[in-house]
Amino acid sequence: MNRQVLIIATMILLVLCWSGSGFELKAEQNVLDTDAILERLKQLEGTWIGEGGSLGGDSSSVVHEFRVVAGESVVMEIMDPDGEREINMYHVNGNDFVMTHYCGGGSQPRLKLEYTRASSESMPFVFFDATNLENPAVDRHIHAGKIVFVDTNHLESWWTVYKEGKEVAKSRFTLERMTNWGHPD
Repeated sequence: MNRQVLIIATMILLVLCWSGSGFELKAEQNVLDTDAILERLKQLEGTWIGEGGSLGGDSSSVVHEFRVVAGESVVMEIMDPDGEREINMYHVNGNDFVMTHYCGGGSQPRLKLEYTRASSESMPFVFFDATNLENPAVDRHIHAGKIVFVDTNHLESWWTVYKEGKEVAKSRFTLERMTNWGHPD
């Protein structure tokens, strides 16, 4: 009997904790509504301009493009579409929401949304594996990231780079949505 009470109390607590986050638990499965997360990212579709670079270093003008692709099941972020073209792909994977960073260095770190810290205003991601990265404990790679929705026309993204098991760099991008007229809103 005590075990049943504990399970019910835990489920109620989870629902109460997530109800203010903007992403709801699916009651029938007791999992986060990954479809709602994907829909939130789809709202970014378009061209964004701003500034970005390594914290403590120089900042430069940047362009990011968000596209909804693959039958509307993936959001593709193209960073610097006229230059190096690093790409992030965001999508649902079972009960998880993941992103793959296609790095200019040739590796593809995969990050998973941290549900316990996520909200409709902030989506933090953390590394869980990679392709084309020989030793993630040693090799340089994107290890964490966060998208912050300031409002419908402004966002920030933060990226943390690891090497030899520790943080070695952090970057920040502040972006503003461009209108149909080619100017920021």
